[in-house]
Amino acid sequence: MKNNKCGLYQVIDKEGNPTAVVVFNDFFAHGFPHLVRIRDTECPNTQKTTETETETDKEKIKPEQKKKPSVTSYIAAEASLFTQGPVSLPVFEERKQACMSCPERMEKPEKDEIGFCKACGCGERKRAGLSVKLHMPNATCPLNKWQPEKGEGIGQLKRIGGIVDQIKGVSENVKNEIKQSKIDKVFEYTKKLFKK
Repeated sequence: MKNNKCGLYQVIDKEGNPTAVVVFNDFFAHGFPHLVRIRDTECPNTQKTTETETETDKEKIKPEQKKKPSVTSYIAAEASLFTQGPVSLPVFEERKQACMSCPERMEKPEKDEIGFCKACGCGERKRAGLSVKLHMPNATCPLNKWQPEKGEGIGQLKRIGGIVDQIKGVSENVKNEIKQSKIDKVFEYTKKLFKK
């Protein structure tokens, strides 16, 4: 990695509203116009746990805004998996235990063996399943039950199906999002027609 500096970034949605706070590597952050740097922080791959937000940061972001998913936070979480590899098995198990006992967990064994988080707002997409999300170093719990952690290296992707399976999963998710976006646009257009 060319740059080991990280920052605490505010994620801004397309309407200009703050949605989440993520720890992101400065080298990758410059490619995302919807990330606004708040302050320096240590990278998850250089410490066991990341810093928590300061009181000033908490004032900037309301709790209900943290629950909104965004494309940028999704990309940051996916990118961390490809740049750092999955979190260690003990970290995965700690995250899993926190989610399994959480009332916000939605069981859907036919779609994901662990289930889905109702609090994060990601829905029931395949890559939003907790059995996938819990492996992502930069993923965070919207209820602050677990934070970003370091990955064990991209060589460990084989443990969760390998890099090819991960790329296929991301590609399928992006394709489905584009398809859903087109369906949503048609639905909105149809609604407008019937209002006239």
